[in-house]
Amino acid sequence: AAAVEVLHTATLVHDDLIDNSLLRRGNPTLNSYWKSGVVVLVGDYLFGQAAELESRSRNLDMSEIFAKTVSVICRGELGSMLDRQPWAISRQGYYDKIYAKTASLFATCSEAGAIISGSSASERAQLREYGRNLGMAFQVADDILDFVGSESILGKPVGSDLRQGTVTLPSLLYVEKHRSDALVRSVIDGSAGNGEVSELVDLIRRSSAIDESFTIARDFVRA
Repeated sequence: AAAVEVLHTATLVHDDLIDNSLLRRGNPTLNSYWKSGVVVLVGDYLFGQAAELESRSRNLDMSEIFAKTVSVICRGELGSMLDRQPWAISRQGYYDKIYAKTASLFATCSEAGAIISGSSASERAQLREYGRNLGMAFQVADDILDFVGSESILGKPVGSDLRQGTVTLPSLLYVEKHRSDALVRSVIDGSAGNGEVSELVDLIRRSSAIDESFTIARDFVRA
């Protein structure tokens, strides 16, 4: 559990640097204090600490899924950074993205419990699937909150994902129904100004895409 928490913290340190975020949940990030080189090394140090903690399990299966999870998270982040057409993403592409970003870590947590307790292979698989679905639901709900939450609670402006060019489920569902809309087209092709992006954020916030996203999150919870 400690290894996963440290691993998660390491990914957040690097995420904040990559996104040039000065706040996380209303609190200053490391890159608001230090130069990027220092922040990278802090993240690397935390990755090393996480690996050291995990190695204390003296369990090869645990080490394997832990290492694979780090690879999945990094591949997912690289894919997002190198994606030149974020709006071309499909629903399945979005699900793959949030699995790499979030649900893979939940799946690893729940499978790790099964490994440590000496559960059977089928129980391991079931617990991993449980963690995956929980993680998918969590990330979809988090993406919804980016539109419907308050800035004081989120610690960042409402709709900040869309403002940064990150396509999440609510915006994806809205665009599916309004792709020919001039405002949507301008945001997709990158010609929209801040005012137009804010207008789209408000339209998504008041649209059926929010309820549809909640339904999908609940489907993951039921699964």
